[in-house]
Amino acid sequence: MAKLGAITINGGIFLTKKDRGKEKVNYDHWDIGYFECEAGFPDARIYIDGNEVPMDPAIKLGAKGGLIDIRLERLGQGLDTGTKVGNTFYNHLLQREKLYGAQVPLDEAKLDSVLRFHSGLFRPSMVKRRYFKQHDPSNPLSNPKRQDMGAIAHNVIVYYELQDGDKLTIADGANTYFEKVIGRDVQGRFDIEILGDDSTSLKYFCDCVQLRPVYWVPNQGMPPPTIMP
Repeated sequence: MAKLGAITINGGIFLTKKDRGKEKVNYDHWDIGYFECEAGFPDARIYIDGNEVPMDPAIKLGAKGGLIDIRLERLGQGLDTGTKVGNTFYNHLLQREKLYGAQVPLDEAKLDSVLRFHSGLFRPSMVKRRYFKQHDPSNPLSNPKRQDMGAIAHNVIVYYELQDGDKLTIADGANTYFEKVIGRDVQGRFDIEILGDDSTSLKYFCDCVQLRPVYWVPNQGMPPPTIMP
C-alpha cells in the first residue's frame, strides 16, 4: 500500500533556473540554497504518522558550503528522478526581481550548503500576506519603508508516494545526515521538516545578496507588549 511522504522546506533559495513556460515538464533536480539554524537547534525534524522521532544527535546539515543530496531510492529500481511543480507554484514563490524591481544576483559562496532534490512534487505552503522593510546593515534606518508583497509562500512542501523498501537519504560526499528505509513502522505518513529560524532571515535576504545601499528583508519583530501574555 502506498504511503505519503512529505518534506517541508521552511528556509531556502531556489537556485535552479526553470522555464516557466514548461511548468509541466519533469526536471531531473532542484537545487535550493540553505542556511542552517542557530547552534543547539536542529536543522531538520522527523515525523512518522504524526509523532516526532527523537534524533540523537540532532540533525545539523552544517556550514560546509557543499552539495547535500536528498535522494529517494525505489526498491529494485534505483534513484527516483524527475521533479514536478503544483499549479500555483510560480504564482506564490517570492521572486527577488519582484522585490527589487530588477534582477539581483546572489553570492552563492555565502550559502551554508545547497540541497539537491532529485524528485518529488513541489507545491507552495503557508501562503499568506507578507510585508518587507528596508534594511541598511551599516546604519539602522530610523523609519524604514515597507513594501507589501501580497500573498507569498512561506514554506514549500515536496510530496512523494512511498512504498515499503524505498529508502530516503540526506547525505553529502562525506556524511550521511539521515537515512530511512520505509517499512511497517510507517503506517500512512512520513514527514521531514527542513527548518529555518529567525537567525537565518538576514542571511537569506541580505548577507548573500549582491552588495546594495539598502536591502528588503521580511518585516519581523516581537508583537507590542500589550498583546503578549
